[in-house]
Amino acid sequence: MDSVEKPLQENYIDVFETSIRLLIDQGKAALNSVLNNSDNFLDICKTLKEGMEEGKSIHITGMGRSGKAGMLTGELLKNIGFKVSYIGKTLARPIREGDIAIAFSGSGWTRETCADVDFAIRKGATILGVTSDLRSKIGRISDICIKLPGKKDIPEGSRYVTKQLEKIIATPLAPLGTVFELNVILFGAGLLGGLTSPSDFLNGYETVTKKMLQELDWTLSDLVNYQNNRAQLINVIKLFEDAIMHKYRTYWIGAGLTDIIAGMHAMRFQHLKTEVEQTYEWRFREKKDLLIAISGSGETPPVLHYASEAREIGMQVLGITAYMPSSLSDKCTHVLVVHGRDDRDSAHNKRINSSADIFIPAFEYSAANILDGIAAQLAFNLGVSEHEMENEHA
Repeated sequence: MDSVEKPLQENYIDVFETSIRLLIDQGKAALNSVLNNSDNFLDICKTLKEGMEEGKSIHITGMGRSGKAGMLTGELLKNIGFKVSYIGKTLARPIREGDIAIAFSGSGWTRETCADVDFAIRKGATILGVTSDLRSKIGRISDICIKLPGKKDIPEGSRYVTKQLEKIIATPLAPLGTVFELNVILFGAGLLGGLTSPSDFLNGYETVTKKMLQELDWTLSDLVNYQNNRAQLINVIKLFEDAIMHKYRTYWIGAGLTDIIAGMHAMRFQHLKTEVEQTYEWRFREKKDLLIAISGSGETPPVLHYASEAREIGMQVLGITAYMPSSLSDKCTHVLVVHGRDDRDSAHNKRINSSADIFIPAFEYSAANILDGIAAQLAFNLGVSEHEMENEHA
């Protein structure tokens, strides 16, 4: 039977699945890009190690979703003892001679990011660049630069680009422009693996990166191959459709790394013309609104608090967690189970005692990809082109 003749319930997640498989392919391409240019990666690891030993600060810069993904990398570096600061944020540290600045920009030309790098150079910082274009300004002025695949790196005629997708999304399909940002999350986790490897930076990077990709592949398999999970995913897509079409407000909440993922996708769904609200506008919540609550353990206190308040007034609550049942899933009207979390205890209130406490964000990476796939499916279902979404960028 031709795919266009399948019942709605059968092909309703085709775009979702296509997008995730493409993102997994691009994640593998990012892994290979680093391994094939290992000298640059090794130099970055050595530079960061030396900076830590000398007590230097790490300064992170990037805009929009690239900046959010860069921030996640910064938080992982903090966990293993680095002094990390975010340029332009309220508590940013001054950049001093000998410090290290890491710039994240898919295009490599983002005006604000380039300005931050220019300033860091004048202050005598070492510049580490992460971009999808080594010929860009960031690529050229960085002391060491890593190339990660971005939207322009997806080959024409990709086997994952279907005729259905081509109707509204320009070929080659980049699931709504997020390939680079998701590859940054993958790279950040791999960098953590490299820096904490006792003897081999590259082996540590490869081991962690492959684990992240495997967890995402397992999540995709569970969501599309098991009838109950598939039905729940379809219901979640319809839940978002309803919110978009009726202009219901959506609130996104997480804590720590999941808060960064929530922020990245609040931006993405705003580009879909979703009515996204900040949590400081929580007082305006109404029964018809939607809360997206993200917690790997399903036990994170702030996330549970918001979910409880949402349910008290009858809001729809989508929980994204690694565990079912959990305290979070008990409070939700809809739940998506995502792989990647080995600890059922909340990490929110844990004290990190040493660099031995290594947290691999496999759940966060999988959740980010799954949400991106949902966004791609929604864009297709609602007839929103990638060009229209680009016009919604602030």
